[in-house]
Formats: sequence, C-alpha cells, structure tokens
Amino acid sequence: MINRKKLGFEAVAVVGIIDRHGEVVHVMTRPRSIRTDDFNEFMHEFKEKIGSVKSIVFLDNLNFHRSKKVVSYCKEVEINLIYNGTYSSEYMPIERLWSFAKRNFSRELITCKNFKNSRIIHNLVI
Repeated sequence: MINRKKLGFEAVAVVGIIDRHGEVVHVMTRPRSIRTDDFNEFMHEFKEKIGSVKSIVFLDNLNFHRSKKVVSYCKEVEINLIYNGTYSSEYMPIERLWSFAKRNFSRELITCKNFKNSRIIHNLVI
C-alpha cells in the first residue's frame, strides 16, 4: 500500500529531444506546464548546443510546437520542423522514453524519503 502523503508531490513538466539513435540530446524541466516561451527557450538552448549543424525535429501537434514564435525562430536558424499526424503519438520515438521515465519516476518516488524537495523530483525525471 502506498502512503497517501506520497501522492502529493510537485508537478514537473519535461520537454526533450532524442537523436535518431534514441540518445537524449537536450532536456528541459519546469515546475509547471511548458508554454510557448519555455519551448522557444528550449529550442534556443538546443541550437546553441548543436551549433551550425542543420537539424530536423519531429514534433507532435501541441499548440506551442506550432506557434509563430517557435516556427519563425526555427526557420531562421535552419531547424526543420516536421509534425506527426494528429493522434499518432505511438509513432513518436520519444514517447517510449517518456513511458520509461514515468515508470522509473513512479518507482523511485515511492521509495524517496524527501519527495517534496523539488530538486530531487527534477533529478528523478532527468
């Protein structure tokens, strides 16, 4: 039986990019939902990390993925955006990573002594 107090942890939002080999390239966490400005910042950080390498990023159809701000920035720095079909998350390779991370996070959270510490929670996610 899980202690009910263990269920009351801080929310953590995560956005990430994996390469074609399934390796995590870049991750950002936020203590709340990811919004357009957060995602745009995430793409700026990603571009800084990869430098002049031209990239293709495969995205689902979240509103902030398609925002004018993000699309404009990515076009400017030659990051090509490709969008998955509606309701086709099973074709997104990163969804397997999120599934694994959520399972691992849940297992670790149950045994974590200081689960209300946001730094510990963020470290469990990454």
